[in-house]
Amino acid sequence: MNPSPCPRCGYPAPNEPCAHCSRVVEPSLAEPRSGARAELAAGAAALLRGLDFLGGTRGTKRWLVPPLLVTGLIFGLVTFGLIELVGGWVEALRAHGDAELVFRPQWFADAVQAVISSAVLWWFVSLGGFALATVVAFVVALWTFSIVYEALCGPFLDVVHGRIERRWFGADPRATLDDARGARGPRAFVLRNLATAWTSLKASLFAAAVLLLAFPVQFVPLVGGFLFALAAGFATAVSLLDIPFSRREWSLRQRFAFVREHKLAVIAFGCVAGLVFVVPFLGPIVCVPAASVGGAWLVCRLDKKGLRALDRSPRAN
Repeated sequence: MNPSPCPRCGYPAPNEPCAHCSRVVEPSLAEPRSGARAELAAGAAALLRGLDFLGGTRGTKRWLVPPLLVTGLIFGLVTFGLIELVGGWVEALRAHGDAELVFRPQWFADAVQAVISSAVLWWFVSLGGFALATVVAFVVALWTFSIVYEALCGPFLDVVHGRIERRWFGADPRATLDDARGARGPRAFVLRNLATAWTSLKASLFAAAVLLLAFPVQFVPLVGGFLFALAAGFATAVSLLDIPFSRREWSLRQRFAFVREHKLAVIAFGCVAGLVFVVPFLGPIVCVPAASVGGAWLVCRLDKKGLRALDRSPRAN
């Protein structure tokens, strides 16, 4: 099924004008844009737009607290385990260093023993160990927040999208569609949240696959961590586009068509998100919700007439 998307909001609109966005309030979405320059500008601005809409829309931030707390707990437990592991290594080295060394001549053995027993040396060893733990914790944070946080955020981000789209169009198009189909009540609520959770899980699996492919990049001297963080942010941002796609009921064919038609915007969007992801710890926390809302803005900002053409084939008529 390829529902005809509105060229502006992207929700099913077989007849024009669209009933969902006829009262568009957000000025940046007044007219869908196309063309290389407009796409690059939209893709580069999408993440900051998402952050601005999150900050300026009431009733959105609290929905991000539960998944953030759960993800933070998981990250904290893993980080604590790493610190304990490194501490164990340092203590094992210290215990081994206290053993009697056999060197010749004796004065050299005494000198080596004195260096090993020096508190200054073990201070540097401990500092190096915890520096290693910090680096590893940063890598764990990239994995945790690009996969676990993204997977947990799905149903909560769906609510956030609804509130922000109500601000954009005067009403939440998804809620309008559900009302028209009679898809209300506890059963519909549970099914919708399960569908959203499944969408979020698929997006997380995509991000995980990209990170596995990019894993060797971490070992590139000097720039490996930066490149890996960039890949994590790019994969997370692109996979988060699946939430606005799913809210609009786009088929897999339409999703691929949109990404292919607006590849410049998608690449710019992913690169900016990757640069934000590089910021230790704070970057991933901010990037996931901001990229999700920014992706919804990008979907609305770009022209979708090509997707409507998919529904005008002889098979669709």
